Amino acid sequence: MNSINNNERLYYIDAIKCIGIIFVILGHHLQGADSFIHWIYSFHMPLFFIVSGILFKISTNNHNDFRSFFISKTKNLLYPYFTFSCITILWNILYYLILNKESVSSIKFILLSSFTTYGYNALWFLPTLFFSSLLFFILSKLKYCPVYVIIFSICGIVLSYVLNNYFTSLNFSHYFLVYLVRILIATSFVYFGYFLSKQLFKFNNKNNTILKLLFSFVFFIISICLFDLNIQVNLSTGRIGNPFLYYLNSCTASLAFILLFSTVIKRNIPILSFFGKNSLTIMSLHMDMPIEISYIIIGILNINNYIQNKTILSSIAISIEIIILTFLILIINKYFKFLLKPYFRECKNV
Repeated sequence: MNSINNNERLYYIDAIKCIGIIFVILGHHLQGADSFIHWIYSFHMPLFFIVSGILFKISTNNHNDFRSFFISKTKNLLYPYFTFSCITILWNILYYLILNKESVSSIKFILLSSFTTYGYNALWFLPTLFFSSLLFFILSKLKYCPVYVIIFSICGIVLSYVLNNYFTSLNFSHYFLVYLVRILIATSFVYFGYFLSKQLFKFNNKNNTILKLLFSFVFFIISICLFDLNIQVNLSTGRIGNPFLYYLNSCTASLAFILLFSTVIKRNIPILSFFGKNSLTIMSLHMDMPIEISYIIIGILNINNYIQNKTILSSIAISIEIIILTFLILIINKYFKFLLKPYFRECKNV
């Protein structure tokens, strides 16, 4: 592991996160392309958990005891979760006031989701990654780690089945089960990424370019052929459908992109690095303000009067949204860094 070129590694990791966050935006906002969206949903969130697993060794090298690891994850995941949740709450209150909508129940749900760490919209990802990372850190210290991961995965699969077949009302029990399913399933993907990292680094040290590209192509074809057999999946709501197909689709599509980018990305590509490094900000903000402003702009310019096709219209909105997100990232990174990480002097033993 120590012989790996971390700079090269981060280049392709950033590229994977970039394509992953673009898929997240498309999956949430693209209209009239159901098959493409179903394919995206078959792997786009597992891809981020797998990438986290690939980076797990570096993370534990820097924070090899639970206390320092916990503090690191709190600063990098839980802290921005709460700051961006506050922004989301304020924006929604403002948005509903401007539109003069009676939305007390909506605001109440956003508040409850945010402060319980259930997560409103895409913000569910951050506390899920936080708790799945902590769980895997504990499991990684145990002798039979893979066995425990399998047991927790089976528990997640069973709870998902129970959730979607016996809990029809949206009550506390329902949301609590969703919360558990997310964490348990995510932990299995973190482990898969951790296991993959060892094999991938060995693979990268050999001249296997053609073989890696061939495997990438095969995995890509498998994911394209199988995703339509298990379309009712959404990890944010605890729905994984057929567990065998869910894991197969998630892992094959993720492997296709990981093998492809680890083979072809050998240097820094600024645009990929920019969106990859800022994927947390994009994940946190893209569901509300940017897309809503995009459609307001489309309405002001009367674009919807000339273009009736939903796919084209939503693609224009997404393009405007990405421009808005780019400006927001630049502003946050320059003037509001405290939204991403707390400022305080670290202890020497942390």
